[in-house]
This record gives sequence, structure tokens and C-alpha cells, in this order.
Amino acid sequence: MWLGAGLVVASLLVVVVGDAMVAQGQIRLAGLHSAITTQLNTQKAAQTEVAQLAAPDRVVAQGISLGLTAPAQVVDLPQVPLDVPLPVPDTSPSPVPAASGSVTASGSATATGSATASGSATASGSAQTSGTPATG
Repeated sequence: MWLGAGLVVASLLVVVVGDAMVAQGQIRLAGLHSAITTQLNTQKAAQTEVAQLAAPDRVVAQGISLGLTAPAQVVDLPQVPLDVPLPVPDTSPSPVPAASGSVTASGSATATGSATASGSATASGSAQTSGTPATG
């Protein structure tokens, strides 16, 4: 008899604990639902503000106030087929032409203005730069 009563009490205790856990989960779910609703309202307000700021009439008015004008003529570019691959562009650096009166890496300039192909200057005279004597 005591065993049956103990099982009934234990099962009721398990039901009460389970019900408390479900209630806590529902409270947490309600809080999350409220947070999601708040964030969705914030997002909708931000989207509305962006749409108002990006309206064509507003953009044109702001451009005019900044001194921009409409072009006199608009030229449409030719259509490019998307199924034809484009050639790879040449991205190698272009050679720098030698200028008369070039400066060496140490900051000294040549008196004659000539330079060798490697970029070092011929030293028949040197000038001072930034207050330090040049080494030749």
C-alpha cells in the first residue's frame, strides 16, 4: 500500500516539475517573440528611412544643391555579349622614362642630369636635400 502511494506522489511531483519547466519555456519564448517583434519594427523603420533617402527626387534635388548638372548628351555604350570571354588585361607596371636632372635614392642630384639605365645617377656633383649632406 505504501508503495502505491509513493508512486502516486512521485508521479505527481514529476508532473508538477514538468509543468513548471514548460511554463518557464513559454515565458522565455514570449520574451524572445517580443524581442523579435521589436527588431522587425526597427528594421522596417530603417528600410523606410533608406527608401526615403534614396528616392530619385531627393537624390536629384541634393545633386542640384551640390552644384551637379544634368549632362547635355547621354551616350549609350554598346551591348557586350555575356557568353564571350574578355581578354585578360595587362597589369604589368609600365617602365618609368628617365628624366633629366634625376635624383638618386640617397637624395643627391647629378650636376649633369644624366642617369644610367639602372637608375643610379652619375656623380659629377651632388646637391643637398633636407639639410643633410649627400653622399656620392
